[in-house]
Amino acid sequence: MPTPLPATAAIPGYDLLNFFHEERHVHVLALAEARTLKAEEVLIAQGEAQPGLFIVTRGLLDVRVGSQKPISVGKRGVGELLGEVSFLTGEGANATVVAQEASEVLALAAEPLRQELQQNPRFASGVYQLLGRVVARKLTELSRRAVPYTVAITHSQELDGKLRSTVHQFKAELFEIETALGKQKGEVSEESRSETRAILDRVMEFLGTLFGPDSDVPEALQQDVGHFIRLELLPYILMSRICEQSYTKPRGYAGDFKAIDILYNNKPAGAGRLGPLLDDYFLNIAVAQAVRNRRGLLLEVFQELLDETSQKQLQITSLACGPAREVFDFFERLDDPSRVLFHCLDLDFQALSSVSRVAEERGIERHIKLMHENLILLAMGRHETSLPPQDLMYSIGLIDYFPDNLVIKLLNWIRPLLRPGGKVVVGNFDPRNPDRAFLDHLLEWPLIYRNPDDMRRLFASSDFGDRPVDIRYEDRGINLFATCRT
Repeated sequence: MPTPLPATAAIPGYDLLNFFHEERHVHVLALAEARTLKAEEVLIAQGEAQPGLFIVTRGLLDVRVGSQKPISVGKRGVGELLGEVSFLTGEGANATVVAQEASEVLALAAEPLRQELQQNPRFASGVYQLLGRVVARKLTELSRRAVPYTVAITHSQELDGKLRSTVHQFKAELFEIETALGKQKGEVSEESRSETRAILDRVMEFLGTLFGPDSDVPEALQQDVGHFIRLELLPYILMSRICEQSYTKPRGYAGDFKAIDILYNNKPAGAGRLGPLLDDYFLNIAVAQAVRNRRGLLLEVFQELLDETSQKQLQITSLACGPAREVFDFFERLDDPSRVLFHCLDLDFQALSSVSRVAEERGIERHIKLMHENLILLAMGRHETSLPPQDLMYSIGLIDYFPDNLVIKLLNWIRPLLRPGGKVVVGNFDPRNPDRAFLDHLLEWPLIYRNPDDMRRLFASSDFGDRPVDIRYEDRGINLFATCRT
């Protein structure tokens, strides 16, 4: 049986496999079958009994309900567990699961697993706890998206009235624009573009007043207020391609490599004639500009490193590389690509496939080493990887998702991998991000924001100790990068 691909430590599918190993029930895994699925191939059919449990080891699967016109209710990526409800109840599946792209799963046969559960109560307790955690997490995810506007807000007539009137006004204005666009022939008029931008400017300003530092909305009500606005405005917001990609999170998280690629390309698209106008707006808000700007900042870091060394080849590692556009930008500048070897690490196999394809197209595949790794497991010492001494290790969109203790573990993992005088560069969004309310409450894209003092504190708490930390910002001034040397 092939070793399952690494997954996020908090994902129950990985936890289940790890539990089998820890409990020395590896013979259960020995009976598992690795299956390969083509795009649109059905793994689980709604209503049919299932042979066991499935753990996604590669790709992306779509969960659909309904028989005549099935609708998508969620995506399941690497490490996710499927089939747990049928396994627990013995009944037919409550949804159909289809491979959205070429994918692989590990199928755990039901009968051998049930025999182990019956014979070993301690083992059964652990398995059922893990399965219960999976069901609870999915139920929480479903209820969070379906909960109606709560009574907690409606007791405040002033707040309730302001919310309803303002949000409904936005919807009415956007509807008018959409109607007018439907009547226009040829190119969209500049007047329509300007009106759309003006409406969205007011939406963003309104979000800032509700959720900014000077907000009058009690903190206990902010989640409910955000939920109401999201339910009301999403039908329009999701007409934008970048918003649709970020909100639906088809690969399990908002800032996946496709979302970052969309931001980098900056080519408006979307549903109908209004969608591209909305997309053009959201592709140019401050946070989107900052994402594009950081490519230029990293080019400066790479060039500085190249200029200060005479060694034959630089070793650079990109952590959670995504589309790795900054890597390709740098190779375009180099007269001799053999001067640098990039190690691109990512958990998303499709992200690495994308990097591989571009590298081959440009004839530089020998200068980019792809590594399918889980940085959480590496940082926690639960996984090992082989890297030669590095001149630079960097991440640009990673630690915004990590709590302080995990950032410190990551820095401790990086420290011994650097050559003497080597650098680490980690990026993080600053609390001054003016689009924070939009990300938090409309796109459900929460980040952990840190200022320069926060970054220096993290380095001081790590094995880098009291070494000086340099802070620089991309041109928009909201995405900071902290640099420290060994």
